[in-house]
Amino acid sequence: MIVDREHDRLHVLTDPDGAEYAAHRVHSPGESVVLPASPGAGVVLDVEEVLGAGRPQEGSGQS
Repeated sequence: MIVDREHDRLHVLTDPDGAEYAAHRVHSPGESVVLPASPGAGVVLDVEEVLGAGRPQEGSGQS
């Protein structure tokens, strides 16, 4: 999984084959994504929450 905060997207890459991945899905805020069973055992993530998790909160004094 790659968190792309610059473009406000979450990339989920699966089915590794050597140095590449056979599947690459892009998810946007408002979507939910279920991680494949191999790394996540059916974990469901809210894309908007994941993208916002590393952003400074308003009034936190961080820039």
